[in-house]
Amino acid sequence: ATRRNERGLRTDRGLMVKNRDHWDVLAVHPDGSLSVAGRTGEVRLSSEYAKHHVELAYAQTSHATQGRTVDRSFLLLDGPTDTRGVYVPMTRGRLSNEAFVVLDGEQSATDVVSEALSRDWIDQPALSRRAELQRSASQPDGAGSMQRPLDAATLRLLMERDHELAHGHSRARAQVDMLRHQLERNQDRRRQLSRSLEADRARLEQARRTVEKLDRPMRRRRHRVELDAAQRQLRHLPASIDRDRRELADLENSAVADRQRLHVAEKAVA
Repeated sequence: ATRRNERGLRTDRGLMVKNRDHWDVLAVHPDGSLSVAGRTGEVRLSSEYAKHHVELAYAQTSHATQGRTVDRSFLLLDGPTDTRGVYVPMTRGRLSNEAFVVLDGEQSATDVVSEALSRDWIDQPALSRRAELQRSASQPDGAGSMQRPLDAATLRLLMERDHELAHGHSRARAQVDMLRHQLERNQDRRRQLSRSLEADRARLEQARRTVEKLDRPMRRRRHRVELDAAQRQLRHLPASIDRDRRELADLENSAVADRQRLHVAEKAVA
C-alpha cells in the first residue's frame, strides 16, 4: 500500500500514485525500487518513496478498510476503540469475520468487545460530544434511543446469547448431517439386502426344483454332485434368508425413527 500522494509518480495510464492505493509487487529491483501493478495501472516506485511511503497491505487500520471487500477479515482489537472501529473491519469479509482480542487484567474478550460497541465517541471532539449530550438531555425519555449504542452490559448479554444460539445451531447442523448420512447408509444397506434376499430366494427355488427333478432312484447316482449342492443350499439358505429379512425389518424401523429425528433437527436449524 502506498501511503502518500505523489504527483510525480504516474502509472502507465497517466494516473498519479495516491495514499492508500493497493498494489501487487511485480519486481523488487537491486536499487530498492519496486515495480507494482494496481487498479490504476503499472508504475515503478523509486527506492526513496518505497523506503518511506510503502507498507505491506495485509493489515490496516479499521478506517483504512472502509469500502473494501475481502474473503476473510481479521480484527486485532488491542486497545480502546468505538463501535465504528469494530463494525467496519467485522463486515469486510465475504466468508468470515473474526476478532482477536488482547486482554488486560480480568476482562474477557466479550467484555472488551461489548464495551467497544457501546462507545460512540472514541475520536469525537469534546465540543461535538457535549452538544450531543445536551441534545439527548433535552429530548423526552426514549427519544433518540435508536441512535444511541446499547450499554455494555446489554451488549454483553446479547453477545452471550448469540454465542449460545450459534453453538446450538452448530450442534443441530451437525446432527442433521449425521442423520442424513445415517439414512443414506441405511438405504444403501436395505438395497443390498433386498438384492441378496431376491438372489437367495431364487437359488432356494432352483435347489428345490433340482432335488424334485433328480432325487429319484434311477437318477441319483448320475446326478450326485448336483443333488449334494442343491441339498446344501436347502439346508443353509432358509436361515440366511430369515437373517437378512430380520435385518431388513430392523433397518426399515430405524429409518422411520431417523426420519422423525431428522425432521426435528431440521426444524431446529431452520
